[in-house]
Amino acid sequence: MRVTPLETDGKTVSVSGEGNLRVFTMRSSSVIVAAEFEPVTYSISVESMLNGGITASRERATIGEVVALSIKAAPGYVLSGSSLTVTRDNSSTVAIINSGLCGCGLICMCGEECDCERFDCYFYMPASNVTINAEFVKLYNITIQAAGGEHGNIFVSHESAVEGAPIELKFTPNEGYRVKAENFSIKGTNNGQPVTSNLTTEQYYNQTRTFSMPAFDITVIIEFEEIPPGTISIYFEGFFDEEMNLNQYGTTIRRNWTDSEGRGDSIKVTISEDFDRYYWYLDDYLRSETENEITVDGYRLQLGVYTITAVAVKDGIPYSKIVTFTVVDM
Repeated sequence: MRVTPLETDGKTVSVSGEGNLRVFTMRSSSVIVAAEFEPVTYSISVESMLNGGITASRERATIGEVVALSIKAAPGYVLSGSSLTVTRDNSSTVAIINSGLCGCGLICMCGEECDCERFDCYFYMPASNVTINAEFVKLYNITIQAAGGEHGNIFVSHESAVEGAPIELKFTPNEGYRVKAENFSIKGTNNGQPVTSNLTTEQYYNQTRTFSMPAFDITVIIEFEEIPPGTISIYFEGFFDEEMNLNQYGTTIRRNWTDSEGRGDSIKVTISEDFDRYYWYLDDYLRSETENEITVDGYRLQLGVYTITAVAVKDGIPYSKIVTFTVVDM
């Protein structure tokens, strides 16, 4: 602010003081006091950051002015969630608007063909100095190794992700093919550490697996294999005492049918998790207690309804699941 008292004859009166207070000695005649006001500017500080940085469009701004931010992460890193903050002197935060801006006037309608600098987000300057801070976190990679990949499609929700991010894998085999359970794994690329996933098997052997991204690169190994004619394949994961619904596969196998190579209908049940011991029962009769899977051929059975019970033991604790199917004639 600049204050200039003038005598009526136009002579300047001497003024002292600073800030909002000014002092002068009154003359023996009337004086005219004129003042010119200028906007107050506030500083914009950016904290030092690891693995990335933030650039502000201004170093100082007045209240209400647009301050745009450009976010640059180092290779292999990404801005962490809501870690980007703009903080006033009183420690309260300023709202950030997540919308891109054009450098020619910051807010403009110049279109995507404009060659000027682009910014990632912006905020309106408050009546306070502000400090900008953010955190950048490491991205971990997901590699897919598929055998027989021409026999199905693989979808992964992210090719890289931060620790804890939800990941979805979808496997869609071609007609007549399935995922070979014993050849599927999710493991650390360099450390071999297994990653636990939740499995949902959808109609026609389509699979969806979900898991949280670990703090290391992972490799997904998958193989598509041909389904023998008349075979029903069931994958047991996430053991609980419950009955498996076979409606999505068909609930019957044929007793007196074979293909041109003499192969008949069968049902194959696989436990794709690592347990200490396995027990398989057809109805109430123990059929096996060594392997993690069992195959029951239709031609060996009479007509009727049957159950396969899988009992898996881990650290002395048994877990079980049951599937029910029907044997029919052609």
